[in-house]
Amino acid sequence: MTALPDIVTAQDTRISIADKGMPLMLSYTDVEQQHQGDSWFGCAIGFRAMQLAARELSATQLWSRQGVYIVSGHPGEGVRDAIEAITLAISQHRFALLDDTGEPGCHRGMRFEWWASEHGETVHIRLRDGILPEEFFPMLDQVKADPDDTGAREAFNQLKLSLRESIWQRSLDQCFVYDSSQSPVSAHHEALS
Repeated sequence: MTALPDIVTAQDTRISIADKGMPLMLSYTDVEQQHQGDSWFGCAIGFRAMQLAARELSATQLWSRQGVYIVSGHPGEGVRDAIEAITLAISQHRFALLDDTGEPGCHRGMRFEWWASEHGETVHIRLRDGILPEEFFPMLDQVKADPDDTGAREAFNQLKLSLRESIWQRSLDQCFVYDSSQSPVSAHHEALS
C-alpha cells in the first residue's frame, strides 16, 4: 500500500480556542488578513506553532484566551500577530519574549521556539532542524544592511513566500518537536533560556 502524502486540508488551516467560555474557530486566512506587514512566513509559523499548542493544551478541555500564557523566542511581527490574533496574550499581558534584546523584528539571535502554558501544563515547541534553509539569515542580514536594495528584498520576499507554502505542506509533527511539563511557564520563563 502506498503512503498518502501529507497534504494540508481546509480543516488543517483552522484553530479552535475558547473565548469567555465559548468556542471560537479562527482560520489562517483570518489571521493573515490581520497581519499588515510582509512577514508571511512568520505569520504561518506562528499560526502552526499555536495549532500545536492548541492540540496539546486541549486534551481535556479547549484551551482558553483567558488562561493561556505565551513565551516566544521569536520577536518578529508575523509571529507576534499570529499569537495575538489567536490568543490575545499580548494585549492581555500574558506574553513575554524569551530574550527581549530590543532589536526589532527578525534577527540572528532569535529562536524559532515557543512555550504555551495553561492550567499548570506547559508545551515547549521548537521548529525542526532543516525547515529553515541556511540562506535565511544571510539574506535577512543583507536586507537589513541595505534596505534600499530592491533585488535583495525581492529575493528575501520570495524565500519567505516559499517557506510559508512549505510549512503548509507538512504536518505539525513534521514542522516541530515538542515536549510537555507540569510547571506553568509564567512562573519561570526567565529560566528557560
